[in-house]
Amino acid sequence: MASLILTIDGQPLRTVRLLEGETLIGRDLDCNLVLELPAVSKHHAVIICRGDAAAVLRDLESTNGTLVNGKAVSVTPLTLGDIVKIADIEMQYVPRVLPEAEDLPQPPPAELVEDDAATQPAALQSLGRATQRIGGPAGASWVGDAVAFTIAARGRDVQAFISADALLAHFDVLVYGADGAMRAVQGYEENHVAINVVAWKIFDETGREPIRIRNSDFEA
Repeated sequence: MASLILTIDGQPLRTVRLLEGETLIGRDLDCNLVLELPAVSKHHAVIICRGDAAAVLRDLESTNGTLVNGKAVSVTPLTLGDIVKIADIEMQYVPRVLPEAEDLPQPPPAELVEDDAATQPAALQSLGRATQRIGGPAGASWVGDAVAFTIAARGRDVQAFISADALLAHFDVLVYGADGAMRAVQGYEENHVAINVVAWKIFDETGREPIRIRNSDFEA
């Protein structure tokens, strides 16, 4: 897991441990990390952590934006030492749990929809028994302009992304529209063997993390 070191005007505020899954940051009290400043949107940004894979930050179309190392971002992976700035608060990303890091409140469990058979406890339990997921232990997920997944390489899970443009150009997956995120993940899952082969090739040739798959990576 990972930590954030929060400062304002160079003065330390607190050090927090990021949650497994999503850590919601914003001004609203339902956020995991609450920043009580007027320039912070109610739901400003989210940081997604999946085990030991690289964390991904996504700006939630906030009013004043999110900076990483001084540049405005929409979606970006985080690496050691990156500085996330929201309003006047700077947050240094550290990809490990620091001893002084405090635990953030966990999000409430999702409620079951009683009249939908697919969401009943028995169905959820059967899904939980799956021993392998397409896209790595946490499965594949849509992170704003790409599908995030992991591949097993050099004895560990390595974070990878395939861009929306590459999915459209090479697999006819249209990721835009109300259900675009679902189509993007489904497109990856249906073509994951070919996509993973490209990811392994890029990693073997460059050793760079996270792996980013673009249109040109499919060219002969």
